[in-house]
Amino acid sequence: MDHHRWKRHVYVSQNEEAQSWLTLQMRLGLARNTLDAYARGLDDYLRVCHQHDVQAHSASQAEIALYVNDMATRERPDGKTGLANATMQQRLTAVRLFYDYLID
Repeated sequence: MDHHRWKRHVYVSQNEEAQSWLTLQMRLGLARNTLDAYARGLDDYLRVCHQHDVQAHSASQAEIALYVNDMATRERPDGKTGLANATMQQRLTAVRLFYDYLID
């Protein structure tokens, strides 16, 4: 993953730790689709952090719960509420792996 791909993910492009983690995932040989899903999920999380003035690198369980609530109550274009469970799980996986990276 390089800088021109981060432009698609506004909040990832503004976060050096997120860029570093995604670069590591790329170097570990993750599939392109997996990298794209991780980038989308992390960008979504960083967007919610930004909206609530939360520093992602020091977020607590309360902020993670805020993100889960945001995903569960988000208005969708089809008029339904909340992201699909599989989408929520995929995005939370990206967030969890990002925090695992930050702790190392």
